Amino acid sequence: MKSGWVYGLAVCLMMPSVLASAQETSAQEAVGKSEQARIHFVNRGAIRDWQPDGERGLWIRANHRQWYYADLSFRCNGLDFVNSIGFDTGPVGSFDKFSTVLVDGQRCPVASVVKSEPPPKA
Repeated sequence: MKSGWVYGLAVCLMMPSVLASAQETSAQEAVGKSEQARIHFVNRGAIRDWQPDGERGLWIRANHRQWYYADLSFRCNGLDFVNSIGFDTGPVGSFDKFSTVLVDGQRCPVASVVKSEPPPKA
């Protein structure tokens, strides 16, 4: 009887570390599947099209017809209603997780940019 109790206690004590390692593995797999991307602004017009995803992100199509999804750091008011936006690439000259989207004078920092499928049809 005592050995069963000790075994049960050992399993309970190990569970948090097992769960933590499982969470780390799934997070690493998610990052591996969606590596950070960069849209290079070699020439003017590196971005061909864009479509908002509400106020928290947007799909961007580069000149080479590849779609990307930019997740914003926080809600960007009016993103889903404006006709034009700006892309501030900073001194590096490429749109990535360190860039900013400009919407009606509001600066909306980008949290991540990953390659994506085209946006869903409405």
